[in-house]
Amino acid sequence: QVTTAIFEGLYQYDYLATPTRLLPSTATALPQITDNGLTWTVHVKPGIFFTDDPVFGGKRRELTAADYVYSLKRWLDPNLHRGGEAVITGLVVGARAVVDAARKPGAHFDYAAPMAGLRALDRYTLQLKLNEAVYPPVEFFLTLGACAQEVVEAAGRDIGGRPVGTGPYMLKD
Repeated sequence: QVTTAIFEGLYQYDYLATPTRLLPSTATALPQITDNGLTWTVHVKPGIFFTDDPVFGGKRRELTAADYVYSLKRWLDPNLHRGGEAVITGLVVGARAVVDAARKPGAHFDYAAPMAGLRALDRYTLQLKLNEAVYPPVEFFLTLGACAQEVVEAAGRDIGGRPVGTGPYMLKD
């Protein structure tokens, strides 16, 4: 519950709707779904900023589509605490090769490796390309919060104690 108040996803669930549906959170609108459900294009709202952190050097840090690419790749990383998202790895075009390479002994997840199915088209446009049109796991994937790569890298192994998101709350202690 705490993390959902700190980190905002592109969408949030409207649990009061029947059936449950997505509502834009940091996205401008619902995804544009084309190519028979295989391509999802999402536009990030300009003017959303991360909570202040020393790594930003006193400047406001705006949320971008690249932040979602990085953050969603973190959910795929098999070497992190969660162990990766197997269902999404199979759905996102190009994810399997990057995840499998990270599973090799001594290997690390290459966040800079291009993934055809998860990319920022421009500063505010994120695109997902899927191997098959399976909506529920992709919808869940798009509710996951964004983090700033420079904060994660600066915090290292202490990232759990340094959550910096775009939500209305920040962790005091």
